[in-house]
Amino acid sequence: MKPNHKSPFLLVCLLQALLLSITTPVVSAQEAAAAASQYTDEQKAALKALDAELVRFDKMLEEDTDLQHKATVKAFLDAFKDRRDAMNKVPFDQGKYDEIRFDINVEYQRLAMWLAPPLTPPVAPKAAGVGEIAVYQLSPSPANKADVKAALDAVDREITRLEGHASSPADKTRIQGIKSRRAALGKEFTKAGWDGLLAEMKK
Repeated sequence: MKPNHKSPFLLVCLLQALLLSITTPVVSAQEAAAAASQYTDEQKAALKALDAELVRFDKMLEEDTDLQHKATVKAFLDAFKDRRDAMNKVPFDQGKYDEIRFDINVEYQRLAMWLAPPLTPPVAPKAAGVGEIAVYQLSPSPANKADVKAALDAVDREITRLEGHASSPADKTRIQGIKSRRAALGKEFTKAGWDGLLAEMKK
């Protein structure tokens, strides 16, 4: 039976790997302690502020109920934490600090916009009649492009107002008819077409 010459070599490799796994964290901790001892009070305050930003980010992320989106953002957050941990092990680098603060702020703002409720334009009350008066009192000249544009913009606002108050199938059908007339006027504006559109909107 041939002696196994690989066994001593493998044993040495295993011992070296074990020794490395034991000593590496100690060295890293020593380096981190040495780097931290060199920080000025201002730099220490800056790093504490960075920690606070990450905590704030983490707290907001808990409000995200979309699991896929949350996982994507968490990957960014975890990367920021890794960068923060790496910064704490070396002498303070103002450039890298500014970069991570900027990156965190960008992603935080994106998350805030994602979680914010959708913005809907307020519907003007009929009593105020801003859109209604503007459109029903207009008498645009087909030859004047500025008049035509202003009139069609007023129609669009009035259509939006009507859609906000539509509650029955009949209302929705009428609005579709108004939209069709509006689209036709956008292609070819005529006085007769305008009068017909106003008549339809007043029903």
